[in-house]
Amino acid sequence: SGLAIRQRSMPSEELEDSLKSLRDEIDLIDEEIIRKIAERMKISKRIGVYKKRNSVTILQLARWEEIVRTRCAFGSSKELEAEFVVELLRLIHSESIRLQERIMNSSPVDA
Repeated sequence: SGLAIRQRSMPSEELEDSLKSLRDEIDLIDEEIIRKIAERMKISKRIGVYKKRNSVTILQLARWEEIVRTRCAFGSSKELEAEFVVELLRLIHSESIRLQERIMNSSPVDA
């Protein structure tokens, strides 16, 4: 799979501190990603309420195609592989659809 076997432990405390610092940066970015996804899901719920009130189908194929096209182009400009961007979008979109389906299947429109 192209992975090289490396030493299990860090050769020096200085290198370990550097690695910890980089991991701390990643931790902060991961938290921000999760915050943003949660924010996006709140908006998806609002969209679900709108779609329920106006009898609009959940999956809007033209919108999905637009999202994939524009996000892949943006991802490419940030040196991300299209396959990765599409897979990430599928996960997010799947959750968005799940939330909207729950709203569509609920009794009152006050979701």
